[in-house]
Amino acid sequence: MKNKLLKILMLILIFQIILVNVNVVQAKNSQKKISKVPIISKLVSSRNYVKLYWKNGKGSSKSYIYRKTNNGKYKKIAELNKKAKQYTDKKVTTGKKYYYKIVNKNKSKNYYSKVKAVTPVKIKAPKILNIKRYSKNNKNYAKLTWKAKKGYYYYIYRKDGKKSFSNISEVKSKSSECTYTDKIINNKEYTYTVRAVRKVNKSLNKLSSYDINGIKTIKNKPKVNVDTTNLYAKISWNKISGAGYYTVYRKLGMNGSYRALTTIKANNKSKYTYKDIFKNSCNSAIEKQQLCATNYIDPSYNKFIYTVRAYQKDKNNKISYSNYYIDGEYQLQQPYIINVKKTSLIKAEIEWYKVQNAKKILHIFRIQ
Repeated sequence: MKNKLLKILMLILIFQIILVNVNVVQAKNSQKKISKVPIISKLVSSRNYVKLYWKNGKGSSKSYIYRKTNNGKYKKIAELNKKAKQYTDKKVTTGKKYYYKIVNKNKSKNYYSKVKAVTPVKIKAPKILNIKRYSKNNKNYAKLTWKAKKGYYYYIYRKDGKKSFSNISEVKSKSSECTYTDKIINNKEYTYTVRAVRKVNKSLNKLSSYDINGIKTIKNKPKVNVDTTNLYAKISWNKISGAGYYTVYRKLGMNGSYRALTTIKANNKSKYTYKDIFKNSCNSAIEKQQLCATNYIDPSYNKFIYTVRAYQKDKNNKISYSNYYIDGEYQLQQPYIINVKKTSLIKAEIEWYKVQNAKKILHIFRIQ
């Protein structure tokens, strides 16, 4: 009885092993069959085209792309070699739904992908607001700002001179305005533009149109010179290529904040000047404290620092700001010695008035 039971158990075990092996073989065969089937990985649509991306099946020699509309029949729109993995269908109409499938030819047999559908829609181009060049820690940057929709993704494009735009980054908007800061390696003139991306799902993206002109950076920054009297400061700077306007800024002391004094429209001059008359421009309480008898400033106590920034504004109100000298320019006054006192046979103590905005005394001279 025991022997019969053991034989039955052995037979059951052998049957289970055979069954597992059969399932493994079937799974492998199924995988081999699936690997020959092409897969449409992504559709990217704009108002006037649909771009298909796919993975070809194993052993494929050719790919055929078929398309149909809602009530139509599938028609072959492209025949491509085995290396092709993307195709742009430019014969589409906004608002019309299209169905696509890829057919791989493998020897004498065809393998069909699953159908993917998309409706091209017109998404308005993002409105570019401005671009600002600036420097920080001896590095140059360009900060681009545009109107955005919360949750949308945006492709950032850049070109150098007359070259074509290339995609340099992708950002997701968290508000109605979005920014991107580009680290500029060299002092070239760049043009930027932006394109919105609505990611419907992992395999479907819808692109907006874009501003083909973009916004161009201003390459150089104005070099400023300042001549100061007790009544006014004369600020002068050189012409900057591409500038339409110049804004003159002033701050009080090294740690102060710049505020705009005036904006001057560019013309054919190679050099520009502006006279800052202190009694007219000192408006805040702290600035008025610099004045003597409400009219002039003692040059020894003048802490004002100046800089100039160029910008250009086009007909669509896109504004491109140049870089500027963040430390600014000012006129250092001559140090005046107040007293010299001999403190020992070999030492002397020298006392002088503080020079406003001076960072350090470079030299002390002695004449025998």
